[in-house]
Amino acid sequence: MRLVARLNSTILGIHNFAQYATNCATTLWKIYLRTRLLWYKTKYRKRDATTYYTDTFCKLYPDCKEREPVFSIRKVTIFPIWKVQYQQYPFKYKDYLAQPQFQSENAVLLEITKLLQYPVPHQSMEYNDLRISKYSAQRGTDYVTGFPLPAYDVHCHHIIPRKRGGLDVFNNLVDVSSQTHYLIHSTTPCVPHYYTDVMLKKLNKLRIKVGNSRILHSVS
Repeated sequence: MRLVARLNSTILGIHNFAQYATNCATTLWKIYLRTRLLWYKTKYRKRDATTYYTDTFCKLYPDCKEREPVFSIRKVTIFPIWKVQYQQYPFKYKDYLAQPQFQSENAVLLEITKLLQYPVPHQSMEYNDLRISKYSAQRGTDYVTGFPLPAYDVHCHHIIPRKRGGLDVFNNLVDVSSQTHYLIHSTTPCVPHYYTDVMLKKLNKLRIKVGNSRILHSVS
């Protein structure tokens, strides 16, 4: 069960991080073809009689229900490794280089590997998958500050808290540092002096969602 979850997390992380590479679809399809025989052996020996489609799977791969091979092991559906589409990068390359807060590709992949090895205990498999997916989508940075976020300090925050009906879904989660997480929930926060207006605006949006008041300015 845990190995299946790690496989899905790895595939999802690769898809989220590699979709801006022009040849990623071709490369992943070749990987699938080379491992197809082993894939089918696993499929017919260990698969469930029924394929289970979670909300996350349907959202990420909506057209895979009619395509093979998609199958489940112990009620967990394996994400299709070949299913990735190239997307235009949302920033111009020169703009991307001008933002040093992004970690390098190798650094992000290394931290993702660490996250895979240490899932959050007592949380659903879907939550841990989305935690890694968010980390990859945020390029390994804190959602509020934009600073590099090491794996040991990742806190996956619910924008709308569970006690208010918040769900473990992609759009309701952000990865932040322990310090940022404290500032979101604290009723008596002391914001660091280096917080910019943009950081403070993001922080206040998250604070309001959890029922806390706005912070007017950072400590000088």
